[in-house]
Amino acid sequence: PQISEKIRLYKELDAMTNEDQLNRFIEGLRDRFGELPAQLEQLTYVVRLRWTAIKLGFERIVIKNGIMLAYFVNNQNSPYYKTELFSNILGYINHNPQRTRIKEQNNKLLLRVMGVESMEMAYNIVSQMKKAVFNC
Repeated sequence: PQISEKIRLYKELDAMTNEDQLNRFIEGLRDRFGELPAQLEQLTYVVRLRWTAIKLGFERIVIKNGIMLAYFVNNQNSPYYKTELFSNILGYINHNPQRTRIKEQNNKLLLRVMGVESMEMAYNIVSQMKKAVFNC
């Protein structure tokens, strides 16, 4: 319930860079507070989603009303758009037309994904994309 403690924990969570750190953080919270509330579980997926999105070249992700918008590199002249990574993402989109669409909005290229109801679901979709794109 203490605001300063919550802020400290949020900052610690935000500074994490890998799954091992996140798992230790979660276990530490469980040891200290017991079972984690669903909201905190979803927050851990926000962190995972950010890591994965960065690897794919997304600058920003917004989820609203069941739609996930993943914004590609803002500079349309970026070398990113000539990479195998971007080409593989386009291939993923073409193989998943029922759920994904590429769109240009305000001179920005974005990926639109329908049917995203939670952070966990968003993370799972982006994680599947990463596996397909990197063939792992």
